[in-house]
Amino acid sequence: RKESSAASDVYKRQVFYHAKFGLQVIAEDYVHDPSTLKTILFFINASMILAGLASVSAIVVISFIIP
Repeated sequence: RKESSAASDVYKRQVFYHAKFGLQVIAEDYVHDPSTLKTILFFINASMILAGLASVSAIVVISFIIP
């Protein structure tokens, strides 16, 4: 079994970081209503948190549950 390296962990964090801020910039550029923008930014943040939790869950399953 291959162990996860620190560089790999940093890469995974950077992917979510850039995805979140890329979506945020698009929303800020194209959504002009403040309440709609706030709602969209909430869903962007929530989806990134859920995606992060899903990836951590997958790593745990692969590392500890699957022999």
